Amino acid sequence: MKHPILLTLLSLAVVSSAAVAPLQSKVAGTWMVANDGKPNPNMKLILDKNGNFKFAGSNYSSAGKYRHVGNKIDLNWTMVDGQKVKPGQMKKTLELNPDNTFKIDRFTYKKFK
Repeated sequence: MKHPILLTLLSLAVVSSAAVAPLQSKVAGTWMVANDGKPNPNMKLILDKNGNFKFAGSNYSSAGKYRHVGNKIDLNWTMVDGQKVKPGQMKKTLELNPDNTFKIDRFTYKKFK
């Protein structure tokens, strides 16, 4: 072995990505604003298992990458209303509540699908 440090770093990268992957799948799905416990299909956040997200509304859309660690979901936008966003320029951290909901501004989101 000529590069034991490189192999060690590669192994750590594989282990850390494998540790995050199961968390992504736990939050993957369609989250909608909950109004009196009922979903509002006009305000939804779609998280896929590959770490991508998309907000879809009646007259807006945005997309980007997310990462789920512990009880936090970190969002990093790449596109808003068809316009590219510079990496790291627009981001937000969501905190998952014990009842499996999170808030964005005054809206409570719940996973319905």
